[in-house]
Amino acid sequence: MVRVNAEYVGEGSASFGDLHSFNAVGASSTIYTALDSSCGVIPQESVWFEPVRKGRSVTGHACWEISSDDADSLEMFHHTFLSLEEVTPSALESDELIWFALK
Repeated sequence: MVRVNAEYVGEGSASFGDLHSFNAVGASSTIYTALDSSCGVIPQESVWFEPVRKGRSVTGHACWEISSDDADSLEMFHHTFLSLEEVTPSALESDELIWFALK
């Protein structure tokens, strides 16, 4: 589970949308999605639906069940795909993805 603090830098306001648009990938190239994980109840899950104004931030959690081999190389990405079927290794090259390093 990771705690994410994200600042909106666009114009007006927007929301991050569905928690399932937060995914992760590690050195093995395995893509981890929130739907594939068994994290149980995620604290502050609803904050991703709330509108955020320019210059404001929102803090919440994302969670994936991952291989221990990927723990040190894990990176989170936010996608705007229409379905999770579109989240494939080749899709990781898309300019539409927003990447986050995890610490």
